[in-house]
Amino acid sequence: MANIYLGLTAGTAILLPPIRWTDGGDPGFPIDYTKQIDKATMLDGSPRYNFRWHHPRRWELSWQMLTTAEFAALAALHAYESELAFQNNWEDATWRTVVITAFTPAPYLKAGPTTCRWSLSITLDEVI
Repeated sequence: MANIYLGLTAGTAILLPPIRWTDGGDPGFPIDYTKQIDKATMLDGSPRYNFRWHHPRRWELSWQMLTTAEFAALAALHAYESELAFQNNWEDATWRTVVITAFTPAPYLKAGPTTCRWSLSITLDEVI
């Protein structure tokens, strides 16, 4: 399984927990490569497109059954509210600058009476 790192800098990045999914199937790992295009309609009604030079990526990561310590580490990264260094070895070894644009935690209630587990979804947008 490939490793994913996230942190304030590449040197201080932490290894993110492995993707654990309990719903009976493999988790999705969507990576959005949508091109940035501006569309304008000219006076004669014809469309004109402006393709931007940079096309930032978006990653949506989801976990189930995170331990309290794993969740706390991810919550601490979210609390910085700054640009972060991100490496996704599922794609390549390139370090990218990202921001956390969505952070959706939920307690996982089926973890047992003495264990606290978390479900978490985060969205990372590349900063160019």
